[in-house]
Amino acid sequence: MNWETVDWAALERLRGVFLAGTGGREDYWRSERDLESYDATFGQRIAWKWNGILRELRRRGWQPPSGGVLDWGCGTGVAARAFLEAFGPASAPRVALWDRSARAREFARRRIREECPTTPVDISPDPVNGLLLLSHVLTELDENQLRGVVELVNRAAAVIWVEPGTYAVSRSLIGLRERLRGPVPEPSVRETSPRAPRGAVPEALAGGAPGGHALPSVVHGHEALGSH
Repeated sequence: MNWETVDWAALERLRGVFLAGTGGREDYWRSERDLESYDATFGQRIAWKWNGILRELRRRGWQPPSGGVLDWGCGTGVAARAFLEAFGPASAPRVALWDRSARAREFARRRIREECPTTPVDISPDPVNGLLLLSHVLTELDENQLRGVVELVNRAAAVIWVEPGTYAVSRSLIGLRERLRGPVPEPSVRETSPRAPRGAVPEALAGGAPGGHALPSVVHGHEALGSH
C-alpha cells in the first residue's frame, strides 16, 4: 500500500474510536482496506514501540521461554511480527493469533506467513505456556473480558504487555501488575542481601517469576521500560 491508496477517511474514523475509548463496543474493522491502511500508518507507530521494547529486552540478555507465542487481541499482528523479527522464527515453534474480528485474524495470519513462511500460525484463543503478547487492549475490555486476560497471564511463562502511555491506562496496567505479583513477603531476619523494591523490574527481565513468586514475568511498556 502507498500513500495514494490509504483510506484517510477510515483512519480518521478509527482515530476517533481509539481516542474516545469506545473500541470495545463493536468490531471497528469494516473492510480489508481498513486493516491495510491502519497497518501502513498507525500500525507502524505501534511497531516502533514494540521494536524499542524488544531491542531493550535483547540488550538485557532476555530470552523468550520455550513454547508457543500467543498474540491476543492481535489486530494486524504488529506485536507477533515485531517479536519474530527481533528474535527470529526459531524462537517461536508456533504462533497463535486471536482477535474478536475474524477479518483482523486472517489479515494478521497472512502477513506473518508472508514475512515468516516457515512459522506455523494458528487462529486460537487458547492459553500458551510460553509467551503472551498483549498490545493496546486495556481500553477495549470490560471487566469480564479483563478477568479472562488475567487468566491467560497467569498461565503464561512470560508476558510482554504494551499499552498507550496515558496516565489512566498506565495506572491501570501498573495496578494489574501489582495484583498479579501479589503481596511481597517481609524480609527474613536471616536475609543478608536487600530485597528489590516493590515494583522493580525483574532481574534481566528474564522469564522467571518476579519477586520469587510462582507467577509469570510481566513486562510492560510503561514502568518497566519507560512510557510509550
